Amino acid sequence: MSEVRIVTLTPDRVETFTGFFDGDIFADKPDWASCYCHAFYFDRSTGAHWSTRTAAENRAASCGMISEGRMSGLFAVVEDRVVGWCNAARKSDMTAFADDPTPGFDNDQVVFMSCFMVAPSARGQGAARALLRGAEDWGRSLGMSLIEGNPRPKANTPGANHFGPLELFLSEGYAIDREGRWDSVYVRKLL
Repeated sequence: MSEVRIVTLTPDRVETFTGFFDGDIFADKPDWASCYCHAFYFDRSTGAHWSTRTAAENRAASCGMISEGRMSGLFAVVEDRVVGWCNAARKSDMTAFADDPTPGFDNDQVVFMSCFMVAPSARGQGAARALLRGAEDWGRSLGMSLIEGNPRPKANTPGANHFGPLELFLSEGYAIDREGRWDSVYVRKLL
């Protein structure tokens, strides 16, 4: 694979985002195609249930947030083709973490990486590692203090590893900080 270039999600890249998610990224996990990486931004305090959301609702909500500059993330691009995505955001911007403080840090100073999606044709070629490093660089550029992920150590398929493989985090200097829900762990690294 050619060199991986990291591109930040900005309001003018809504079509880049939808093009990636509308493409073949979920060829091996079609039941996830409706998320549009909106799950961690979905406001559950309204009493609404995530399970009732449609793909069209999530797509529109994510596009609206991107257009308003309230959703962030990174694309992995190879030869002008988007091959990967990482939902990396200020943890305080993700409503799913409203009641989930980061021990020792204010959530406004924490970058949280919630998803690593790599196209089937580009897996195992460095796109996820480039996205991880890109998220670190993005966090540093904002003056953030910590970066955190939530991998599933028992995950054994690309779909199950959508929060990033634990081995990837550990090889990049992250340390396991605490246990999470659903057989997950929180990993962290100072920026």
